[in-house]
Amino acid sequence: LLLGATQAVALRHYFALVFRTGMRVRASVVTSTYRKLLSLSPSAQNAVSSGEVTNLMGSDATRIGDLTPYLHALWFAPLQALVALTILYREVGPAALPGLLLVCSTLFINKRIAAATFRVQQRLLATRDSRAKSMRELLGGIQVIKLYAWELDFAKRTRKLRLDEGT
Repeated sequence: LLLGATQAVALRHYFALVFRTGMRVRASVVTSTYRKLLSLSPSAQNAVSSGEVTNLMGSDATRIGDLTPYLHALWFAPLQALVALTILYREVGPAALPGLLLVCSTLFINKRIAAATFRVQQRLLATRDSRAKSMRELLGGIQVIKLYAWELDFAKRTRKLRLDEGT
């Protein structure tokens, strides 16, 4: 009971530290991006789309911050799997080999799924960039849109961009 309680407290303490570190990393990415944008010349600012900046300061910074709790898994997960498989082999002998084959095939399938997910996320980020750029242009030219009564055309365009982003 004492060892279990100690393990639970230590694990919670570890996660509290790494999540705090993740929030600090996220804040530093957002801050450095903002400082870099302020130091750019006007022509360089025009070269960068607002959608890219929004993604970088929003979802990308969050993803980087969320990565910190799992960085230790890069070294301890393979070690943990190796120790578990070694113990399993010592206990059941060659009968552990089908289990090892199953683990390897699962890793291969997981790699394929992760690659497909990454491709979908890249398309989604490009769509978000496009929508954010369009919204910026729309808000920048709102007076002209109102003057010529183009609200319905731009509402249709905005609705299509939002639908594209949702799929």
